[in-house]
Amino acid sequence: MFTGIITEIGRAKRISRKGDFAVLEVECRKTAEGIDIGDSVAVNGVCLSVIKKSGTLSFDVVKNTFDKTNLKRLKTGDAVNLESSLKVGDDMSGHMVSGHVDCERPVRGNRKDRGGWTLDVGLLSGDERHIVP
Repeated sequence: MFTGIITEIGRAKRISRKGDFAVLEVECRKTAEGIDIGDSVAVNGVCLSVIKKSGTLSFDVVKNTFDKTNLKRLKTGDAVNLESSLKVGDDMSGHMVSGHVDCERPVRGNRKDRGGWTLDVGLLSGDERHIVP
Protein backbone atom coordinates (compact mmCIF):
# COMPACT_ATOMS: atom_id res chain seq x y z
CA MET A 1 0.00 0.00 0.00
CA PHE A 2 1.11 3.52 -0.76
CA THR A 3 -0.20 7.02 -0.01
CA GLY A 4 0.62 8.57 -3.39
CA ILE A 5 2.91 11.13 -1.71
CA ILE A 6 6.36 11.34 -3.32
CA THR A 7 9.05 11.33 -0.61
CA GLU A 8 12.18 11.71 -2.75
CA ILE A 9 13.33 12.45 -6.28
CA GLY A 10 15.95 9.88 -7.21
CA ARG A 11 18.06 9.38 -10.34
CA ALA A 12 18.20 6.41 -12.69
CA LYS A 13 21.85 5.41 -12.35
CA ARG A 14 21.82 2.35 -14.60
CA ILE A 15 19.34 0.38 -16.67
CA SER A 16 20.71 -3.01 -17.70
CA ARG A 17 18.40 -4.81 -20.13
CA LYS A 18 18.77 -8.58 -20.20
CA GLY A 19 16.36 -10.32 -22.57
CA ASP A 20 12.81 -10.10 -21.21
CA PHE A 21 13.77 -8.18 -18.08
CA ALA A 22 16.05 -5.44 -16.87
CA VAL A 23 17.72 -4.30 -13.68
CA LEU A 24 17.04 -0.68 -12.74
CA GLU A 25 19.50 0.95 -10.34
CA VAL A 26 18.35 4.17 -8.63
CA GLU A 27 20.37 6.70 -6.61
CA CYS A 28 18.24 7.66 -3.60
CA ARG A 29 19.82 8.38 -0.24
CA LYS A 30 16.68 9.13 1.80
CA THR A 31 14.58 6.23 0.48
CA ALA A 32 17.44 3.73 0.79
CA GLU A 33 17.91 4.49 4.51
CA GLY A 34 14.86 2.58 5.72
CA ILE A 35 14.62 -0.08 3.01
CA ASP A 36 15.51 -3.76 3.09
CA ILE A 37 15.88 -6.35 0.33
CA GLY A 38 12.38 -7.43 -0.75
CA ASP A 39 10.66 -4.19 0.28
CA SER A 40 8.37 -2.42 -2.19
CA VAL A 41 9.11 1.04 -3.55
CA ALA A 42 7.00 2.97 -6.04
CA VAL A 43 9.27 4.26 -8.82
CA ASN A 44 7.36 6.76 -10.98
CA GLY A 45 4.22 5.16 -9.57
CA VAL A 46 5.29 1.62 -10.48
CA CYS A 47 5.57 -0.79 -7.54
CA LEU A 48 8.94 -2.57 -7.64
CA SER A 49 10.72 -4.87 -5.16
CA VAL A 50 14.25 -4.12 -3.99
CA ILE A 51 16.70 -6.84 -5.07
CA LYS A 52 19.96 -5.15 -4.00
CA LYS A 53 20.99 -2.28 -1.74
CA SER A 54 24.49 -0.82 -1.95
CA GLY A 55 24.33 2.96 -1.74
CA THR A 56 21.68 2.71 -4.44
CA LEU A 57 18.57 0.56 -4.78
CA SER A 58 18.27 -2.05 -7.53
CA PHE A 59 15.05 -3.53 -8.92
CA ASP A 60 14.18 -6.28 -11.40
CA VAL A 61 11.75 -4.99 -14.05
CA VAL A 62 10.01 -7.64 -16.17
CA LYS A 63 9.03 -7.09 -19.82
CA ASN A 64 5.32 -6.71 -19.03
CA THR A 65 6.07 -3.90 -16.58
CA PHE A 66 8.18 -2.08 -19.19
CA ASP A 67 5.51 -2.54 -21.85
CA LYS A 68 2.70 -1.12 -19.71
CA THR A 69 4.40 1.71 -17.80
CA ASN A 70 6.44 4.87 -18.23
CA LEU A 71 9.61 2.96 -17.28
CA LYS A 72 10.10 2.01 -20.95
CA ARG A 73 11.15 5.62 -21.67
CA LEU A 74 13.51 5.92 -18.70
CA LYS A 75 17.12 6.80 -19.49
CA THR A 76 20.23 6.90 -17.34
CA GLY A 77 20.30 10.18 -15.42
CA ASP A 78 16.53 10.74 -15.53
CA ALA A 79 14.81 11.89 -12.34
CA VAL A 80 12.34 9.41 -10.83
CA ASN A 81 9.63 9.92 -8.22
CA LEU A 82 10.05 7.60 -5.23
CA GLU A 83 7.74 6.49 -2.46
CA SER A 84 8.30 3.78 0.13
CA SER A 85 5.40 1.46 0.92
CA LEU A 86 3.31 2.06 4.04
CA LYS A 87 4.13 0.24 7.24
CA VAL A 88 1.75 -0.31 10.14
CA GLY A 89 1.74 2.84 12.25
CA ASP A 90 3.00 5.19 9.50
CA ASP A 91 1.36 8.61 9.16
CA MET A 92 -1.15 8.86 6.33
CA SER A 93 -0.68 12.25 4.70
CA GLY A 94 -2.09 11.26 1.33
CA HIS A 95 -4.62 8.59 0.44
CA MET A 96 -4.58 4.81 0.22
CA VAL A 97 -3.22 3.63 -3.14
CA SER A 98 -3.58 -0.05 -3.90
CA GLY A 99 -3.20 -1.89 -7.16
CA HIS A 100 -0.81 -2.00 -10.06
CA VAL A 101 -0.30 -0.12 -13.30
CA ASP A 102 -2.11 -1.90 -16.13
CA CYS A 103 -1.65 0.60 -18.94
CA GLU A 104 -0.74 4.16 -19.91
CA ARG A 105 -2.92 6.93 -21.28
CA PRO A 106 -1.78 10.17 -22.92
CA VAL A 107 -1.80 13.45 -21.05
CA ARG A 108 -3.77 15.82 -23.28
CA GLY A 109 -3.02 18.89 -21.21
CA ASN A 110 -2.75 20.45 -17.79
CA ARG A 111 -3.76 23.85 -16.55
CA LYS A 112 -3.67 25.82 -13.35
CA ASP A 113 -7.02 26.89 -11.97
CA ARG A 114 -8.23 28.47 -8.73
CA GLY A 115 -8.13 25.21 -6.78
CA GLY A 116 -4.80 23.87 -8.06
CA TRP A 117 -4.18 22.01 -11.28
CA THR A 118 -6.42 20.15 -13.73
CA LEU A 119 -4.92 17.25 -15.67
CA ASP A 120 -6.66 16.15 -18.88
CA VAL A 121 -6.04 12.46 -19.60
CA GLY A 122 -7.05 10.78 -22.85
CA LEU A 123 -9.15 7.62 -22.65
CA LEU A 124 -9.66 4.69 -24.99
CA SER A 125 -12.96 2.98 -25.72
CA GLY A 126 -13.96 0.88 -22.72
CA ASP A 127 -11.98 2.92 -20.16
CA GLU A 128 -15.18 4.51 -18.82
CA ARG A 129 -16.04 1.40 -16.81
CA HIS A 130 -12.90 1.95 -14.72
CA ILE A 131 -13.55 5.65 -13.98
CA VAL A 132 -15.11 6.64 -10.66
CA PRO A 133 -16.94 9.99 -10.77
